[in-house]
Amino acid sequence: WSAMSSSPGAINNDFRAERHIGVGSYHDSMVLVNKGVEFEYESILKIFIALDFSGNRLEGEIPSSIGLLKELYVLNLSNNAFTGHIPSSMGNLTALESLDVSQNQLSGEIPQELGNL
Repeated sequence: WSAMSSSPGAINNDFRAERHIGVGSYHDSMVLVNKGVEFEYESILKIFIALDFSGNRLEGEIPSSIGLLKELYVLNLSNNAFTGHIPSSMGNLTALESLDVSQNQLSGEIPQELGNL
């Protein structure tokens, strides 16, 4: 996690993901709170092999950017409040061996891209 975190005054352009929108730009970041301590991660590394976000009361749609984590073997998003469709970008997770999206409010069909895994 330390490679992802921001240090006051430090700039690590090797890991930053800058996005350009027209004339503006923004940096991807993520804020996690663990036992009341807030951590901001300015870059989201693509080298994770297992993510377990089960039972965290996460809401909204599963982001299509989840498909960028191509080294994942295990992805557990169960027991949350995700809505919408399973993103077809999950078909990019070619190393995936275990996927659990149960106990959410997902709708629609399972993307055909997942059948190719």
